[in-house]
Amino acid sequence: MVKRTFFPLVILFWVIMNVLLWRSEMSSHRNSGSRVPIATVWERILTAPDDSALQILHRGQKIGFCRWVAAIDETAMARTEAEQEAVEGRVRAFAGYTIDLDGNLLLDESPKRLRFALHAAFGVDQAWQKFRLRLNLKPNAWEIEADADAERLVLRTGEPGSEWEQAVAFADLARPETLMAQLGLPPAIAGLAAVTRDLKAPDAAVLARGLVWEARSDWFALGHSRVRAYRIEARLLDTHRASVVVSRVGEILRVELPDDIVLVNEAIAAL
Repeated sequence: MVKRTFFPLVILFWVIMNVLLWRSEMSSHRNSGSRVPIATVWERILTAPDDSALQILHRGQKIGFCRWVAAIDETAMARTEAEQEAVEGRVRAFAGYTIDLDGNLLLDESPKRLRFALHAAFGVDQAWQKFRLRLNLKPNAWEIEADADAERLVLRTGEPGSEWEQAVAFADLARPETLMAQLGLPPAIAGLAAVTRDLKAPDAAVLARGLVWEARSDWFALGHSRVRAYRIEARLLDTHRASVVVSRVGEILRVELPDDIVLVNEAIAAL
């Protein structure tokens, strides 16, 4: 009797499991596009285990390349190198995050490539601490460096041997006449800036009202198959749109910007 009922029970179990798997798959398709907190996706990007190598395309033509590297900044609890070697499997303290973006870009008006390198450091609370952007178009180079703790912005430019550097306090950014005088602009222009100092700039909150950020769970075509991903979209006044497709582990797969500028992960471009 047991032998007679065993085989039908196995068949019944197999049918039930397939039905449940089918319902789960269909449910996930129906839930495609459900909203996800921006903070959740940003956390995945900052803690992604792999770098993102991206091709830069403009209207379908490759014009450059960049590499996005996000990392967790850790500091060893042991104070000396000897202590670090002595403590096997030592615990490391979480200090924050870092982002590095470097690459090159072909400009229409120049036969040379513009090379860029960006480094940003964030604290544990994901608030930025340091920022450095360097642009190089031989023989010229430009660099902007900011420090949140020092509340200072440093500008550097010039050719090798004739570099120019200027440090600006964050407080001076609200006093354009002081800033322009520091930059060596004529007194007449600095005086004009003093006149405009009392004019109120639009509130950032007001400007942000036209910028809508949204993150959703989505599907992304990868070769002949589809994989689950996150899609972040930003719209400005319903006229400009930017979107970023991120894998479930935080790797950047595709970026779409205005003027038909697209960044595509090299692994996907190879397919």
